[in-house]
Amino acid sequence: MAFTTQKFSIVNIKNNTAYLQTIKEEGCGSCNANKGCGVGSLNRYFSKKLIENPLEQGQKVGDIVELTINSNKLFYHAFLLYFLPIIALFVSAYLVKIFFPSQEGYQVIFGLLGFGLSFIILKNLQH
Repeated sequence: MAFTTQKFSIVNIKNNTAYLQTIKEEGCGSCNANKGCGVGSLNRYFSKKLIENPLEQGQKVGDIVELTINSNKLFYHAFLLYFLPIIALFVSAYLVKIFFPSQEGYQVIFGLLGFGLSFIILKNLQH
């Protein structure tokens, strides 16, 4: 079974919770494609976000920790995040096309509603 790891720095501790910030990968800063690359974009986005993790004994602010995730789970959740909204967009628009073939406006509106609803579903599945 393959695992993906990411290094984080503990930037704050509160109520037995460590607040972690990603450590930027060295390669992203020196790569010419950094501004247009998906990995570089995600790295810039998540570098501003803090991740909550239960505090382990002996950890303090400034410590470097590694979090590991099963790669299969990572790919599954990435698939859901990227493809479910697109599928919902097309399925919603197609269903409206079947019932209202001459109403393109409805197809667009319901396609976008299906797209948005998929994010609400994904958010609720997260918990």
